[in-house]
Amino acid sequence: DGSFEFDVPPEMKTYLSSGGHTNFSRPPKQYPFVLSPATEHVLSADVEAGEGKVQLWVIEYEGEHRLSHQVVTLKPGPLEIRWRTQSGCDSWCVALRFSGRGRLRLSGLTISARAAPSRQWVEEANWAEANIESGCEGKLRDDSIVLDPRGYRRPDDSLLPDLPTEAVVRRLEQQGVGRALFTSNGRGRLMNTYDQVCELARRSAARIYPLYRPRPGNIARSPDEDFEFRQMELLWQEGLLYGLKIHLGTDEPPSQRVLDWVERRQLLTLWHVSRPEQLDWLEANVLGRYGFPVLLSHFGGYPLDRLRYKTAIEMLSRHRQLYLVTSCVWFEPYLRRAIERCPHQVLFGSDSPAVDPAAARATIARLDVPDEHKALVLGENLRFLTERVQWYRWNALQKADDLLFPRLPGSPEELAAQGFKIVPPGELPAAEPESAKTFWGTRGHVEWYERDQPWRALGADLVADLKPRSVLEFGCNVGQNLLAVHQTCPDVRLVGADINPEAVQIGREKTGLDLRVGDETALDSFADGEFDLVFTVSVLDHVANVEEVCRRLLRVAGRYLYLLEVRLPVEGKVVEHFDHHHNAVRPSTGASYSWHLDKYLRDEPRVWRLDQRPVYLHDLSLGPYYTEYLAFLDTPGRR
Repeated sequence: DGSFEFDVPPEMKTYLSSGGHTNFSRPPKQYPFVLSPATEHVLSADVEAGEGKVQLWVIEYEGEHRLSHQVVTLKPGPLEIRWRTQSGCDSWCVALRFSGRGRLRLSGLTISARAAPSRQWVEEANWAEANIESGCEGKLRDDSIVLDPRGYRRPDDSLLPDLPTEAVVRRLEQQGVGRALFTSNGRGRLMNTYDQVCELARRSAARIYPLYRPRPGNIARSPDEDFEFRQMELLWQEGLLYGLKIHLGTDEPPSQRVLDWVERRQLLTLWHVSRPEQLDWLEANVLGRYGFPVLLSHFGGYPLDRLRYKTAIEMLSRHRQLYLVTSCVWFEPYLRRAIERCPHQVLFGSDSPAVDPAAARATIARLDVPDEHKALVLGENLRFLTERVQWYRWNALQKADDLLFPRLPGSPEELAAQGFKIVPPGELPAAEPESAKTFWGTRGHVEWYERDQPWRALGADLVADLKPRSVLEFGCNVGQNLLAVHQTCPDVRLVGADINPEAVQIGREKTGLDLRVGDETALDSFADGEFDLVFTVSVLDHVANVEEVCRRLLRVAGRYLYLLEVRLPVEGKVVEHFDHHHNAVRPSTGASYSWHLDKYLRDEPRVWRLDQRPVYLHDLSLGPYYTEYLAFLDTPGRR
């Protein structure tokens, strides 16, 4: 408990901190405030405050680096702050910042730790109830990606890998973390989410529109290919893409082609601006020309530029499609002014590691504005925007006159209506597996496999992300996928196997890689778990005995199994298919199949997590119908 009277001259601040600490960018040298890492804590107190302003600062450190910085303005009445310490936390600093003239009395100040929810509790939680606030209808699908630009908090790395995707989302929700917003920069990150939630979607997002430092394979070789737009269109059609993030301080401004497509789809766009002229550019080139929602986030590093914040508030009244994300909650007068003037155009979201979501919500709750305005900011405005995106998507899909390609079939009936002819697995002859091997093993060398293809970069990014020490590609053909991996990660051991001897020989001569001839039985020569990562690209869609092949691949895979394969609503041999490139029904390649690989992987005891996402590879043949699967495998040392 303590009482404080203060008289601080204007334009000055006074701090009272643990251990007399003043350099908050570094941990205290003596008497560090220590809390258990990866644990939920509650700070509570009774506050009596008069004139003046007092802020409570709680700063978290790992080694010599600051992890988070939480700020709460103290108001009269009960105070309760809930947060979860990060896994790397090894010291804390608590400080009071005084400004103006006044007094403060704190009583009953306590900090307590709460046990984290058990894994079983997290997995069995009620998902519908947990996601009502973000405007989702019913239970979140495993592959749902919903925009939620609320607080950003990096969760505990040590706990998340043991949880399935749904449990990870739930855990993030408990910490106030928004689920996902696609970013358009070359780093391919997802705004306000954790890579563990959307591992595959993140890599797909990297292909969308590489604004910053594009690498070979990120962009189409000619404007006619439109790989990025096809992939964006597929994710949007599937309900996985709600918006794009553009950081004008890092990225080049999007081209008119990108903005025109976003306008047709009425997606959300979240913009970071770091200079005054960028606000002018945004108003002249986006707000003055387009009608899609524009979300303005923080304006540079800390401390933020108040002038840009004031300018943004003035822009709200000029543009009805402009929204302000409340990342700058410490500028209370400006935030209050924005909510008073334009309550329907302010969205809650801390959007910064330095602001704890609970603290940001508490700041908004204490603002001197009508309660109905607070309700708009804390939930209703965001719900309106997400429902708006959903409505525009539903309306466009119903009309189907502005789609880049026909909507992918989602049911056997839609599949038949588009002209697909598929022979069910039960009607295939017993000799089908050998027939397929003969077809692909004697096909000879096809030059098409040596061309640069968009999925080369997907494989290279996969290896760069997962950092395996050894990789096996089953069905490598001439080894171009492995060559792309080698160019990105030259120290990784690479092995390829393919049934086509002519392709393997040419690949050996041109790449110098370890390529071997053989079908799935050749995998018997490898030890259990010999390769950290095993992957296939458009191989199992040409295999008739897919269950046996999956079992053999899982045996030699040590940590990950990645499959990029065709997936239609119906399993079986694809005899005829709808070709988007020619806009006609065409015969399929001699031995082409559609398999639901998730059912073969989910029942495997070693698979403790399985992610899957649709991927638009190319226009030809079955290119639009691919799905990528990433299975995480149990290893002796994982737990």
